[in-house]
Amino acid sequence: MDGLTTRLITAIVFVSIMLGGVLGGLIPYSILFTLLLGLCLWEYLGLVLGEDHVQFPLRSIAGLGLGLAPHILLIVHRANWLPLTNQQIYLLLILYLLALFSLFVLELLSHSREPFRNLAFVFMGILYIGLPLSLLNFLTIHAGQYDYTYVLGIILLTWTNDTAAYVIGSRFGRRKLFARISPKKTWEGSNGGALFTLLMGWALSAIFPQFPLYGWLGLSLIVIIFGSVGDLVESMLKRSIKVKDSGTLLPGHGGLLDRFDSFIFCLPFAVAYVLLLQGGIHF
Repeated sequence: MDGLTTRLITAIVFVSIMLGGVLGGLIPYSILFTLLLGLCLWEYLGLVLGEDHVQFPLRSIAGLGLGLAPHILLIVHRANWLPLTNQQIYLLLILYLLALFSLFVLELLSHSREPFRNLAFVFMGILYIGLPLSLLNFLTIHAGQYDYTYVLGIILLTWTNDTAAYVIGSRFGRRKLFARISPKKTWEGSNGGALFTLLMGWALSAIFPQFPLYGWLGLSLIVIIFGSVGDLVESMLKRSIKVKDSGTLLPGHGGLLDRFDSFIFCLPFAVAYVLLLQGGIHF
């Protein structure tokens, strides 16, 4: 099987799983994004911790659990599977913050030569991957009801931006966007991606009119700006540890982080923007 066929088959399976999980309802969504968060975080920890990831896996397991905990808690609470009072939420938040300190205890037991480097990497993984995907639940689950509008919209906007930027940049790219970090990215590709993403935002306003046109266009701009930054940030990470792809889970496409770097990075800004237009956050 040649490389192009492998990439095509992987893309078809990947898109099918993503759309099936998003459109399938609350339970498929919950399973899909819990797996996505866990696999992305595990892939990241394997990248940055290197030998320490293999020699002392308890550190990575603890980081994985602490990265998943807020996401899972938000799902079960907002889906009314385990409704919690505000006092219980505050107590769990305090317990979670205390649990974070267990990572320091694990470093005492690990005999690592670079304990604070490892701590920094694990904490950054929770912030970089765990937090954004946890925040997504504020847009998808409301009082037990699942709504795929915004998660589907952000995914389509991100895919449009990435795909159009790649296609146009490959064909017409001349001026380098950020050569030090990502030599193949160009201004022409970036501008082309932005144009098609705005067009996708306009199309989404017709499909989901409950969110106004200016809302979708604003969300498109957030994806254009912060999605592009997220792509560069992951490129900076890979360059700093001298790897080409974040993993091998997706044949012909690299790892999950390679496919979700833009989506994950823009989520906190997208969630804040939508909640601001909707009048605030509701636990």
